[in-house]
Amino acid sequence: MSKVVIRAELIPGHHDALIEALGQHGPRAGNQMVFSISAACQKQWPVTLSDFTPPAHSDERAVEVKMTLREDYYPELFRLYKGLGHGNRQTVFLNMLNRHVSLSFGAPEAVMQAMTDYALARSCPESTRTVLSQDAAAGVAEPSGNPRPDEPVGHANSVASAISAAPQDVTPEPPAPLFVPDPMASVDIGL
Repeated sequence: MSKVVIRAELIPGHHDALIEALGQHGPRAGNQMVFSISAACQKQWPVTLSDFTPPAHSDERAVEVKMTLREDYYPELFRLYKGLGHGNRQTVFLNMLNRHVSLSFGAPEAVMQAMTDYALARSCPESTRTVLSQDAAAGVAEPSGNPRPDEPVGHANSVASAISAAPQDVTPEPPAPLFVPDPMASVDIGL
């Protein structure tokens, strides 16, 4: 198990989202929350050139933080951190974390979807994810075992296969067009 301890100063005005998130949840839970959000967002919103910009100096007191990034918990973030150059590693990583956390405040639905996709990707092998996504797209639900104890074991599967083998030639009727009156029909334009 490899780990990296990041000791840094967060600058108010530049790292506000990160300061707020870490302040609300405490050191350990805050670090894990920030790393979880960033690991999920990394694929969709990777490092950008703006992450290489160091924070401007401020008269306000900097907030000191200590974050431990473990390779076995967040392998993608660990590789990203180790892959950055030594001169700007900390700046880029903290700016990226701040951007991802601020994104979670601004667009929580998108971040929650990214976190759900990330969790599914880590928990399911690729073949299972493909089958699950195809079943979800087709609207097929898997039977959850034997529904009644008095039924034979194979009966639930045969019913499910009979339902899925039913002809799909029923086409829904298109909705009837709605008549919407022209709001400008009664206006005289002088022509």
